[in-house]
Amino acid sequence: MGVMQQTWFITGSWRGLGRAIVKTALDAGDLVAATARHPAQLDDLVAEHGKRIHAIALDVTDPQAAHSAQDRKWREVGRSADFSEPCRTPSRPLLTRRRSTQRCHSRRRPTVVDYHGPSRLPKDSFAFNGIWTDHSEEATASAKAEITLNFTANDVYLVIGGAGTVGVSLDGHHLSTLDVKGVPRLYTLFSGESLVTGELEIDFSPRVKAYDFTFG
Repeated sequence: MGVMQQTWFITGSWRGLGRAIVKTALDAGDLVAATARHPAQLDDLVAEHGKRIHAIALDVTDPQAAHSAQDRKWREVGRSADFSEPCRTPSRPLLTRRRSTQRCHSRRRPTVVDYHGPSRLPKDSFAFNGIWTDHSEEATASAKAEITLNFTANDVYLVIGGAGTVGVSLDGHHLSTLDVKGVPRLYTLFSGESLVTGELEIDFSPRVKAYDFTFG
């Protein structure tokens, strides 16, 4: 039996880690809905991979635009537009917190923040807990660093770097402990056979760096 073709919704696809994830998914034969503020920045990938990639204009700081882009993604990649099946949580960088449950002004310099997340998360949102150092593109864990994520998806991925461990629990039940070492790469936090709605509790050891959530 062959491997099932997956569909990816990837933000920030025109450069850096986002572009690297897009290329990895395409090389694996998957379908990709790739977002960028200017879709023309993805013209080279569209020319190379044809209908397996769909370039979508998106500013991730605009919540309404994010939901609109996700709806468009399901139509363009051939998925059903019948939303009796729950929509997957849209992918997002951790440092774009206008979509999260916490307020945080944009900062250029690294800033140490002691976060206290809410007791209950809204749908498709995340919250930081503990002490983190915020950088321009990532957050570095310190004491009692956690992220809680409410999601709907088959699979949940996180780009992680640095050195240490990451513990993952789903709805209070421990799933795995990931060993993290080296440059940032995509790690699987959860993988299911069908769409799942739940809450992940993710514990980070100090000096581990967290970047972007992606969902399959």
